[in-house]
Amino acid sequence: MAHLQNILIAVALAMDAFAVSVSIGTVLKKVTYKEDIFLSIYFGFFQFIMPIIGWNTIKFINLPIYGISTWISSGLLFILGAKMIYESFSPDNKKKTYLSHKIYLALAISTSLDALLIGISFSLINKTIIETAILAGIITSTLTFIGFHLGKKIHNYIESKSEVIGGLILISIGIKILLEQYKDSIF
Repeated sequence: MAHLQNILIAVALAMDAFAVSVSIGTVLKKVTYKEDIFLSIYFGFFQFIMPIIGWNTIKFINLPIYGISTWISSGLLFILGAKMIYESFSPDNKKKTYLSHKIYLALAISTSLDALLIGISFSLINKTIIETAILAGIITSTLTFIGFHLGKKIHNYIESKSEVIGGLILISIGIKILLEQYKDSIF
């Protein structure tokens, strides 16, 4: 039962990265398999390492990081999404052929902050994190690869609106993260 629970946690952690990879796939004009593999490994690495960092960090500090990480993650996704939408209406907008490593880093970190919190939670209840972290990395890499290609398929059908849709996806993920954090106080 513990293995199934770890798999389900890993899949849940991978969902934001999957949605972001679909969004990226809809925006980029041409992507090589090398870039797709790089993106998949990048996202998977952060989903792997963040729970381990969270698990180890809680032993040394006792900060209310959950609220802070929620706002950072949501803010990054909102800013990147809004930037994509804004650029889609720019008169000199040319379809992007790649995203910078800084953007990949920001997206990988923002989608893996929940994994950091899982690591903290596991540490607080004295539960080992390594299996969940490995599964999160593998599942995230796989779903990111699939999501990227799914986004490219979607791009072929909605090319003129793909940047707007990609931006809206990022913003909606940011809103979802905020709503999950504050759902008990809102509803």
